Amino acid sequence: MLHDKLWLLLAVDDHSRFIVAFKLMKAPNVKDTIMTLNQAFQKYGVPREIITDHGTQFYAV
Repeated sequence: MLHDKLWLLLAVDDHSRFIVAFKLMKAPNVKDTIMTLNQAFQKYGVPREIITDHGTQFYAV
């Protein structure tokens, strides 16, 4: 969690460390995560794999 109860979704290219997408959210959620990743995919292409921190928006129970 960041300042003022905001969460940061950050998508970074693991090789170059280039930030391909980011989103400030009131809470981590699937809808905003998918939207943000889709925008990055449209601009930069779909990666071979995604490495996550296993936040709740990245897995189903």
